[in-house]
Amino acid sequence: MRKVSGLVRRIKGRGAASRTRFRDRGRAAGRRMKQLARTLRRRPGAAMGEVDRLTGEVARIARRTLREVQVVAGNARRARRHRPGDGRLGQLVGELEETITATERLLAQTDQRLAGNRVIADRLVSLSDPDARPIRKGKPRHPAQFGYTLLVAEDERGFVADHQLQQGNPPDAPQLVPAVQRVIGVTGRPPGTVVADRGFGTAANDQAMEALGVKRVGLQRNGTPGNTRLEHERTRRFRRLRRLGGARTWVGLGIFAYNLQRMTVVAG
Repeated sequence: MRKVSGLVRRIKGRGAASRTRFRDRGRAAGRRMKQLARTLRRRPGAAMGEVDRLTGEVARIARRTLREVQVVAGNARRARRHRPGDGRLGQLVGELEETITATERLLAQTDQRLAGNRVIADRLVSLSDPDARPIRKGKPRHPAQFGYTLLVAEDERGFVADHQLQQGNPPDAPQLVPAVQRVIGVTGRPPGTVVADRGFGTAANDQAMEALGVKRVGLQRNGTPGNTRLEHERTRRFRRLRRLGGARTWVGLGIFAYNLQRMTVVAG
């Protein structure tokens, strides 16, 4: 509500769709959102009926606003055709149209949720970043985060040899073999050592690394390992592959690169 209302105000401020009726319902939606926040602090089971009722009210307010916004957008587009040199108006109209599309998608998701579908695949969670997706990490204070996942592979000399940025939170294990194969393609040889987070640790990945010619594999397994595996992970050779020093080096290099980038911005 705030975003579409702000865009409409700026478009009208440039003299486009200035006589088109529009009512800012942001305060009405905001009151219900505050009620939602208070309701969600209660026991989840007892609060779900109230949550659904308030969600439905916010959706009805959004639909009324959306109908008016669509008229504003149409009239602003016509005004834009008569003012081809007004680049700022064009940007505002384009952003309003994108926000309308995203709002329609959010309302469709709301309909699914109120119909009983609590798990919506590939759902939109942010108007400011439409590509962000929920990532469940199981942390007590923040069980769900929003954004992307990044896989980074560095070689023994500290150079980043591969990276993949993905939506959502795809499983780690299936990404390991393709990543190592890409590193081999870049460097022309298999890495001497492969170490990764616990999510990459499977027997199949251990075997695949050996087949690719990797000499040292330091992949801890998920779950409770058997006695034989536990003894292997406790060996000095295995533990040395997962030293703190390597992590410190990687963090330091990342900070150094970031500071270099900031220096160019400040100096420029």
